[in-house]
Amino acid sequence: MSTRPTLAQAARYTTRSYVPGRYDCADLAIDVQLELFGRRVTLPCHPRRRAEQDKAVVTQRDAVSTRLNLAAGEQAETGCAVLMRALDGSWHIGTLFHDASGQPWVLHAHSTALGVLLQPLPELAALGLTVEEYRTWM
Repeated sequence: MSTRPTLAQAARYTTRSYVPGRYDCADLAIDVQLELFGRRVTLPCHPRRRAEQDKAVVTQRDAVSTRLNLAAGEQAETGCAVLMRALDGSWHIGTLFHDASGQPWVLHAHSTALGVLLQPLPELAALGLTVEEYRTWM
């Protein structure tokens, strides 16, 4: 049985940069899945323009992941995808981690100004992000 990746392993990704059109939140999520969880995630397409990305999230998410039903008792585990919405309505993705006490954190490539962040889940609201759903990768 393998151990789940730690918050310290997730923190190593905060040295990466968000580069519009070249390295975004989806790129980070894909890298983390492969490098820390051994999952090869392949998106049907990965547009680089924001409007096209939002459409792709809606049309592709069910092809690569399954929505967790928290109301039915399903648990969001370390490694799950966290789909969020920004204040402007655009979609954003991160990866869920839990610290040693079980508190949830999200690793995500936020912006050129802030880069890749590892934040306690409640702090996402300060960036105008709202968690819409948790998903497990296929």
